Amino acid sequence: MTLHSKDWNRREFVQRGAAGLTAAWALTHGLQAQAAAAGLATGSVQGSRARLGTHRCQAEWELGAAGLRLVRLTAPGAPALGPLAVCALSLEGQPLDMARLRVVRPLQLSSLPVNPAAANRAERLPGRQLTVTLADPAGAWQLHWRALLRAGSHYIRQEIPLQDR
Repeated sequence: MTLHSKDWNRREFVQRGAAGLTAAWALTHGLQAQAAAAGLATGSVQGSRARLGTHRCQAEWELGAAGLRLVRLTAPGAPALGPLAVCALSLEGQPLDMARLRVVRPLQLSSLPVNPAAANRAERLPGRQLTVTLADPAGAWQLHWRALLRAGSHYIRQEIPLQDR
């Protein structure tokens, strides 16, 4: 005997409704977990070298005498890039020599926060970030460099804010 919704008592309604919600939740979260597992963002820091990568792209940086440099960036189907400076800055019209910057906080690897309620889909996925803080020799300002990589991503985003001291 099949019951139509008009024939359900309160208990049946709650049980069937809960089962439907559970199935819907498992389906959507299972697909997200499966997608994230396919391209989980990984990273490492070993001394002055750091890496970030997924199955779609891999990058390695070095913090040394030449400053912070991208050693190598690879992605399937694309030519490898590197070595390159992470950025080219000028201050009052003069190019800034990244090698002259002193290290305030060395390369660090950390997890990116996941925000399930974010409007931006990328912020709902787990990820890894590399950070380093550099300062000009006079101590007048600091450069906070971040490389961010989210699960399943095919690109690495850099953020380079400057802060007056």
